[in-house]
Amino acid sequence: MKCLTLRHFLSILFISTTVLFSPFQCYANDYDELFKTEIEPLKEKAKQGDIDPLNRLAWRYRAIISTSGGNIKYDSPVAKEAFSFLMSHYKEGNAKLEYEISGYYEEGIGVDKNIAEAERWIEK
Repeated sequence: MKCLTLRHFLSILFISTTVLFSPFQCYANDYDELFKTEIEPLKEKAKQGDIDPLNRLAWRYRAIISTSGGNIKYDSPVAKEAFSFLMSHYKEGNAKLEYEISGYYEEGIGVDKNIAEAERWIEK
């Protein structure tokens, strides 16, 4: 098993802090609005091949699902659609998306939890 590099450690620290202190913490009544105002516009831009919205989309999906307090299950159709969308738009060498995909595997969001696969994605 490899040690985390400083870059990976700082990325994890940033993501963890952002999720913990995010003003976008979700509650049951906010999901429709969040998907309409944040997810859908990012998906449209990502479909056009824009890498930055794709990376933000990966993070936002994961943050919304992770902070839903169990209202959106990790194996729900929403989570599976999020993972499927990201994988279908992934291009080799997108380190930010590779990091996010590793988180999906690590937490089991939209995919079976698989630590070995998470490590493979983080080491790309």
